[in-house]
Amino acid sequence: MGLPVGLCPEGTSTNGKEILKFKRTFFDPAINTQTPVLPMCLRYTKIDGVEFGENNADKVCWYGKMTFMPHFNNLMKVNRIEATLSFLPKVEIRPDHDRRSLADECHDLIEDRYFNKSESDEALVKPGMASGVATEGPSNERPGVSPSL
Repeated sequence: MGLPVGLCPEGTSTNGKEILKFKRTFFDPAINTQTPVLPMCLRYTKIDGVEFGENNADKVCWYGKMTFMPHFNNLMKVNRIEATLSFLPKVEIRPDHDRRSLADECHDLIEDRYFNKSESDEALVKPGMASGVATEGPSNERPGVSPSL
């Protein structure tokens, strides 16, 4: 029985304006083990009651040349973070998949959801990844994702 794995396939973080291309090597284990991938998309919606945007993104997004401790101290001053967490359709591994095509397929699903907002699958979450992918183990258990900073 395998264990669910959650990762941030961008390999870095942004200010929320874009979804970067995914690191393809992260998809090798899914290809090698023929394990389906469950793409997930985390999108901040409000920070302390104010719609997420350029004016408050730096309160939760750590990116670029920001140093961690000053950012973390500012993050701890935030009282409430609202976000949507979308579980997208599972991607079964096909014979034509290689790590490039699987990474691109998952990226496109997440990018589409991120920029085409859906209210049907909202969940309140704490600060975490901007986007993510989890693999399901052979037991078909629904994977869990732990927020990461």
